[in-house]
Amino acid sequence: MSTSARHRILLVEDEFVSRMVSAAVLSDAGYEVVEASDGLEAWQALSLQRPDLIVCDVRMPRCSGLELLRKVRADPSLAGLPFVIASAADKTADHRSGMSLGADDYLTKPFEPAELLKSVAFRLARLSGAVGTKQHDHYHLVQNMPREVRGPLVGVLGYAELILNAAEADTPLSRDQLFEYGQGIRRAGWRLLETSKDFALISELNQIRAPHPHTGNAQSEAETVDGSLADRHLRRYASEFGRVEDLEIEVESAAVLVPQIGLHRVWQHLVANALKFSVRGQPVRISGRIQEQHYRFSVIDVGRGMTPLQIAELLGTPSRDRRSPENGGAGMGLSLARRFAELGQGQFTLQPNTPGPGITATLILPLHQESPPAETTTSDQTMMALG
Repeated sequence: MSTSARHRILLVEDEFVSRMVSAAVLSDAGYEVVEASDGLEAWQALSLQRPDLIVCDVRMPRCSGLELLRKVRADPSLAGLPFVIASAADKTADHRSGMSLGADDYLTKPFEPAELLKSVAFRLARLSGAVGTKQHDHYHLVQNMPREVRGPLVGVLGYAELILNAAEADTPLSRDQLFEYGQGIRRAGWRLLETSKDFALISELNQIRAPHPHTGNAQSEAETVDGSLADRHLRRYASEFGRVEDLEIEVESAAVLVPQIGLHRVWQHLVANALKFSVRGQPVRISGRIQEQHYRFSVIDVGRGMTPLQIAELLGTPSRDRRSPENGGAGMGLSLARRFAELGQGQFTLQPNTPGPGITATLILPLHQESPPAETTTSDQTMMALG
């Protein structure tokens, strides 16, 4: 059986014969095919089971392919899915709009079976392939900058394209459309801003000397984690994903030793990864516990997960993303967590949940032996540990 049998394809096509033929071609090649007759049915299918790739017609009733593409790219848990659009040769506007919105490839209908298979195989190869073997985190981040920035930029360009298309056609945009496009541009802008902060932080961390194995790290400092504030800030952050009800939080207060900067962003990334790589309705468990002389912060999701071999390869090769090279954010968060743990004489681990699906990300930091006076633990800087 072909190795492609591991991959699930969501095929979205309203024309029955075309859908039947394409489904047969993909099935004969060894893929598992999930069929949908329009964008609305496809969106419902995505809420039940995540595919590895989407092949989608553009012009369909109820919800078009471009509308489905916008929804997929706007959903953090789906944004990295490879998306191939298909449309008739005379519909050049479909091609332009689809690529601007972040489509990975474009098929001109009617297409040959070999064209379909080639596009699918190429995109899945990119999804599963390694993109480098350099070990230095700073090099890793520079190499991945195009991927980290590409998603938000595609969003900005895509919404700009929709506005320009409306202007060219002299078609006024409705209030709802203006609101949607404005929200999309603002969301992409914030992602770019957050990415720039991460690059600045990793550059600062790389200026800090790693601790000597015998003398320790003189540049560490105490920072207070307040359990009640952590709970509130985590729930506020999860609201951006629409996942507040999915959080299960149990965080103890403690004073920990950390590098001079970065604790709140490291924790934020670990939580963001769990939210991005699980689906709404699945629990995300967050715990912070004192264990002997250390503080153990864990984030547990029940999403896609990874095998122990995949984790070993990931942690040994920082240039690979957590679960998908096309998904922005996870690689950055892991690099920050690794570097932060190294500088803080702590430990960062990823472990598959057994039994059950998902991943547990754990950051272990040393406790500060002498707790600071009460009046020094309530400053904005220390109380906002989760930002």
